Amino acid sequence: MKYLYITSLCCLLTIAASAQRRPAGKPGEPGITTYLTSYSHSGIPDSVLQGWRISTNLVSLVAPDGGISLAGEYRFNNHWSVLTEATWIFIDSKNAFDIRGRYTPKAKGYAIRPEVRYYLTGKRSRYRMFFAQEISYKKVNFLEERIQQIGLDQWGHYDYEQITPYEKTKQVYSTASKFGAQFLIGPAHRILLEGFIGLGVKYKDYAYTHQPPATSYLEDKDYSFDEAKNQRYAWTAAVPMAIKIGYRF
Repeated sequence: MKYLYITSLCCLLTIAASAQRRPAGKPGEPGITTYLTSYSHSGIPDSVLQGWRISTNLVSLVAPDGGISLAGEYRFNNHWSVLTEATWIFIDSKNAFDIRGRYTPKAKGYAIRPEVRYYLTGKRSRYRMFFAQEISYKKVNFLEERIQQIGLDQWGHYDYEQITPYEKTKQVYSTASKFGAQFLIGPAHRILLEGFIGLGVKYKDYAYTHQPPATSYLEDKDYSFDEAKNQRYAWTAAVPMAIKIGYRF
């Protein structure tokens, strides 16, 4: 499904780029022929820099908790903007992480990430580079396979091993500071390209819907879908990053 999403998105952006009109007084052919040779941000009116734009993060499609994201940003003026991004988590990443089992991880959930941005004036007043502060919340449900030794006696003998999937919920709260750049390309500056990276801290909380037996265990102790698979909570570093494409209204 993620490949269909990327293909559809590229088609829509191509159509949007082809439909753009060349601004008055600007040389060159209109539409897709000037798509990759955009005019500079310098000299464009504030109405282009300000207002609404939407975007999607391509990195979220290959994350361990993967899914489709959609963000809406509103720039009040040349410097300040607010943004909210929501992600529908549904991509099963067990093959990418070489995890056995038909259940694990089967992640399903959502994430929401509001942030505030400050765009730097920059060279020639282009307002491309920005600093941002975000907070985020993510909730993911997945099935975790655990093995229980049935008929286990005091000498360590048992009748057989039973594999049972248990539903587990992971909640993640985080905050991070970020630095990135946003480019508006095309003759009418409608197509948006953006990238950023950040550093912060996140708190993870884990809970089973139904608590598994204390004697059960995970077969694969090294799988990396959850960094704290046998812990109730964990503090870790947050490193948000994105490669985004979008459209300016």
